Amino acid sequence: MINMKLKTKETSIKGIKGFNQNFKCRDFQYEIGQNYETPEEPVRCTSSGFHFCENPLDVFNYYPPSDSKYAEVTGSGKVSRDISDSKIAVSKIKIDIEIGLKDIIERGIKFIFKQVKFAKGNSVTEYQAGSQATGDRAGSQATGDQAGSQATGDRAMSSVNGFESSSSVIGENSIACGLGISNKAKASLNSWIVLAERSNESEILTVKSTKIDGKKLLPDTFYMLKNGKFIKA
Repeated sequence: MINMKLKTKETSIKGIKGFNQNFKCRDFQYEIGQNYETPEEPVRCTSSGFHFCENPLDVFNYYPPSDSKYAEVTGSGKVSRDISDSKIAVSKIKIDIEIGLKDIIERGIKFIFKQVKFAKGNSVTEYQAGSQATGDRAGSQATGDQAGSQATGDRAMSSVNGFESSSSVIGENSIACGLGISNKAKASLNSWIVLAERSNESEILTVKSTKIDGKKLLPDTFYMLKNGKFIKA
């Protein structure tokens, strides 16, 4: 691989790249602020090309939060994609800035739901709180232990962040998020769930998102993250 500056203006692709604690990926050393280019044809999930994820949450599938570092990157040149997730390979990449878990989670939710502008919203914060919003582009949020949040309507969003809390959405192109300890989430067909797995000390172990396709994950069914995998709650 050749370390050099990108010389021509090309279509760029923003994303998140994972590394080990020394900012290495596949034994190649990267540095923040540097540009890299390879003459090889990029091929996704091989040693050819520079790999990163367009959906920030997909990066946790390859580099778990427990022992990894992350950076916002810009890819260009030749591109190799696949339908399995948003991981791509490119022939040119710039390592822009290092970012932390909080930014990745926030960017991941925005990536999935970036077209949504909430028309209605409801938010509550207390023990065993309940929040519900109904209508297209509705937003519901509950913060507190054993809280519950539900949003009903297309392009709606429901979010919880408390011990043993639950989040659900009913409608298309919606998203249910559970980012606390032992959280669970469910969604309708063709909507999304985002779940965090945390230790008993609330340390984030991993965060994953997935679309409810009716095959791997069933609609209207609560799921949790355990050992990095979605399981029925």
